[in-house]
Amino acid sequence: MMVSIIAQRTQRTQRKAREKGWDVECGEVKPPRLRASAGEDLAKIAKPVYYKNMTLSPSIHPFTHGAIQCYSLRDYRETYPLDWLLPDVPTDEINAALESLGLPRDQLDIDTNCLLLDTGRERVLIDTGWGRSLPDKQGALPDLLGEIGMTLEDITWVVLTHGDRDHCYGLLTADSEKTFPNARLLMTQDLWFFWEGVAGGSPVSPETREGFKRITRLYKDRVTFAGIDDEVIPGFMWLPAWGHRPGHTAWLVNASGESLIHVGDAVVHPLLITNSAWEWPHHAHPDQAVRDRHNLLNMAAGTGAVIYGAHFPFPGFGRVQKDGLNWSWMPLP
Repeated sequence: MMVSIIAQRTQRTQRKAREKGWDVECGEVKPPRLRASAGEDLAKIAKPVYYKNMTLSPSIHPFTHGAIQCYSLRDYRETYPLDWLLPDVPTDEINAALESLGLPRDQLDIDTNCLLLDTGRERVLIDTGWGRSLPDKQGALPDLLGEIGMTLEDITWVVLTHGDRDHCYGLLTADSEKTFPNARLLMTQDLWFFWEGVAGGSPVSPETREGFKRITRLYKDRVTFAGIDDEVIPGFMWLPAWGHRPGHTAWLVNASGESLIHVGDAVVHPLLITNSAWEWPHHAHPDQAVRDRHNLLNMAAGTGAVIYGAHFPFPGFGRVQKDGLNWSWMPLP
């Protein structure tokens, strides 16, 4: 049970979310208004710097979102057994579902993807992967940025979905210094309160929480909290998805009348798109996590928004359509 300070903040945020038409309590979704005006403003200022190399690493995928030049960057890949994702689903059913998605049987290749958006005025990373501060995990993000002609100093914003190590440890170098010395951090205050330990009832290890505190101490003068109505970066707004972790957020990016939703860990694999009754066991609040997943998928299906998944098979983005009780997944090239 979360302590009262974060509970009160969460209740206020939920009230604002309901006022915006975003469902946080039941399966019926009422998507928030997609702010085309913000996207149009962003399009006017965007002067993307396109990559120069003709041959890129297979872990780099350039694409455009409206007027924004984007790069999906695969920081890391791990292979898991099927029961890591779906311990209660028979193996033959999982394999059949994997085959229908064109994915290998009997294993799950879980990618850690980072999304870079270059608006011309800002260069924004949504999550930063594993980084290089852990001896057993060496993320590729710094090298991938260099390959597309960007320095670490070029990143102006890092937007966080939450504080798990595979999403934020890229903010630390191997020597526990700032990876992105000129970047500001954008997050919700609920996220900060939970990961800083102001809220109790933690489902995360003390080591993981301490890692997040090291990050916020380093960047303490460069943290910006986004309210639910704020567009600190033009065209960027957050969506509540608190089931995975308290304060976990998805991010909606509007540009030139097009919308993209970065779902963070609210949806961790396309198998959970095409099979709505299946559940991933690694959420802090499983019932809310199911509602979050359905909310985001219904919103994307209803608006035509692109979905980007932090752990989807690389490059990690596509569209969904409602298909009975499930959704169909259509990866984009």
